[in-house]
Amino acid sequence: RHTRFRNVTGVQTCALPISPRELPHVDRAFTRNEMLSVLPEADFVVLCLPNTAQTRGLIDAAALSAMKPTAFLINVSRGALVDEDALVAAMLASKIAGAGLDVTADDPTPKDSPLWDLPNTILTPHIATESIKLSDAVVEFWCENIRRFAEGRDLQGVRSEEHTSELQSRFGISYAVFCLKKK
Repeated sequence: RHTRFRNVTGVQTCALPISPRELPHVDRAFTRNEMLSVLPEADFVVLCLPNTAQTRGLIDAAALSAMKPTAFLINVSRGALVDEDALVAAMLASKIAGAGLDVTADDPTPKDSPLWDLPNTILTPHIATESIKLSDAVVEFWCENIRRFAEGRDLQGVRSEEHTSELQSRFGISYAVFCLKKK
């Protein structure tokens, strides 16, 4: 599907992988150390990664400054990944074109958050992951944990740094950051 999307839209995809792996449908992979040099090329920066010690604050003032003024930030993962004060400042100064936020640092987004008043921001109520495939996987995951609990066994996916990659593999999450640009 992704290849078809690229062919139709003419979008080049760069990605920061969460873990080393083959990336057959990505035009270019980059490392975290290379991120600030890749961001200026992106028309859209899409965040799809867990909230861990390594990812908190990933998009900070430096990352936002590296983005071009016509670029959009889209966060469909966790609010803690973005320094919201830096994001608001960047958008008010027209350093980026806008943001689509399915998540914010505080959930739900407080009524007095400056994000509500920015004309170049779209806020959604943490619904970006809705899909039939994910729903089926979540039901299977919880049913298995209910069985394990009833049998007195260890539960799957207990929130910790060690289990993050297991959950990512199980739910098909492969990348931390997509940088999309027109070819």
